[in-house]
Amino acid sequence: MDGLQENKVLGGLEMSVGIVMMAAGIIGMLGSMALLCILPHVFEKQRKKLLDEIERDF
Repeated sequence: MDGLQENKVLGGLEMSVGIVMMAAGIIGMLGSMALLCILPHVFEKQRKKLLDEIERDF
């Protein structure tokens, strides 16, 4: 393999790694956004349940 062919192979590999990293970043952002939308509701339900328990105890 001469230098030009080797550069093409490495360039393609770098491009593939870049695409994978970009996809992973987008998936991570979407996952984070979903958690930011879902978790507050979960914690609110937990808080209400605990407050109801505390009120029943008194």
